[in-house]
Amino acid sequence: MSEEKSLVKYFEDQNLNSDALLMRNFFPPQIKWFSRSVNGMYRLSPVMAYRMTMLALSFSARRRLKEKDKEFYARGTKRTFRCKRKTIHTYSYGEGPEVYFVHGWVSHGARWKRYVDEVVALGYKAIVIDAPAHGTSPGRFLSLPDYVLALKHVFNNAKNMHAVINHSIGSLCSIVALKESIINKPCKIGLLSSFNTAEALLNKFARSIGIQDHIINDILAWIPRYAGYDISHLNISSHLENMYAEILLVYDRDDLIVPSMEPMTLLNTNKNINYYPTFGLGHNLKSPEIIRQVVNFIAN
Repeated sequence: MSEEKSLVKYFEDQNLNSDALLMRNFFPPQIKWFSRSVNGMYRLSPVMAYRMTMLALSFSARRRLKEKDKEFYARGTKRTFRCKRKTIHTYSYGEGPEVYFVHGWVSHGARWKRYVDEVVALGYKAIVIDAPAHGTSPGRFLSLPDYVLALKHVFNNAKNMHAVINHSIGSLCSIVALKESIINKPCKIGLLSSFNTAEALLNKFARSIGIQDHIINDILAWIPRYAGYDISHLNISSHLENMYAEILLVYDRDDLIVPSMEPMTLLNTNKNINYYPTFGLGHNLKSPEIIRQVVNFIAN
């Protein structure tokens, strides 16, 4: 096999692995039947097909909390926020300057428990957020605009924000929320396995469940009617331009969920980002070394 054909096969295999991973981790098996219904509905009512797609991509396949996660929540101080019929729970630990932890889709605040122990020991107040329909917060659906609003509501109640550490989709929503919140003091921002744009995210997830490309393209044009603004508004690099923040970006070469163009675009458009590449950790970046890097970034 020629080198060119080998490279083509490699990227095809990567895409197949990525789609399979997304299907296994984020969607129930029945989603394939749903996507076929969407593709069929498009011929009868395009708008209904768009709404069905957004509903599927907003569904939270809530994971059962483990006992150690419940114990983690139990030792925190719980606070409840309500924003446009959505409920958000936060849990705080320790005292001092506030460090917020924002999770991604189909995750929860307890994913940060090892980070929390580290920053509390250094004299910070750690605050983990359970997005609506995730962790202990009630609900079944969470759209990106709803997550932005929820985070903005939490950030507007911050007393002494020092840092915001984000993972995956949480990064995208958090940056937009920070830009639109009343917080204007400099802070530190950690972006772990981060999408740069909602357009890339929508393309990745919609294709993984089997939505046809021409439907996805039409959805992009319809988004302003759904969200109230163009999808280009959900873009990290454009919001970072005028934010007073020190930024750490962590991305793993073997991340099968976030395309490599996303962090590369962030780096090319924001020259002051501290970049920490990793290899072999995948999307979740579970490693003592990552915890150490992030905690050092917060403290120094």
